[in-house]
Amino acid sequence: MPPGQALGIALLFALAVLGFHLILWRSTAPDKTGSYLRRVMNALSVSMLAGGGTGFLLLGEPNVVIAVAGGILFYSSAFNHGFMAWHEYQGRTSSHPSLRSMLRFYFGARAVAGCVCAIGSLIYGGAMGVLGAFLSAWWSLFHFWVLKRVTREAADRPQQA
Repeated sequence: MPPGQALGIALLFALAVLGFHLILWRSTAPDKTGSYLRRVMNALSVSMLAGGGTGFLLLGEPNVVIAVAGGILFYSSAFNHGFMAWHEYQGRTSSHPSLRSMLRFYFGARAVAGCVCAIGSLIYGGAMGVLGAFLSAWWSLFHFWVLKRVTREAADRPQQA
């Protein structure tokens, strides 16, 4: 594909997304177009993330372990995005206990994906493998830290009856 044609297609996609966002932003309460488009956009992004995770698993590149880590990462992102869309659709508050459970699952899955990717990077070897292992270890430690904070804050708060 020539570069001009690729740029034109990318520009059309970008304008379509900006148009969707403009309609969402400009829609009023009696107008249901914005809420329908929001649901379509959420469903589209969840399906793209799930497809990306499946693509990682099917390709198996650069090795199977890194592909599994990429699949976990994409699937957890799809779960997070879908859950947040469902949470918004239900009209629940951000202090709802299911949101904390989702955050535990999300950050736990991302930390595990980082650990698996670090192992895969070490198996890959070389300078890129060492760099990948270092970045994956940093990623995992960051997500374990966030997971610890989310779990601790949930334990500190009294449960509502």
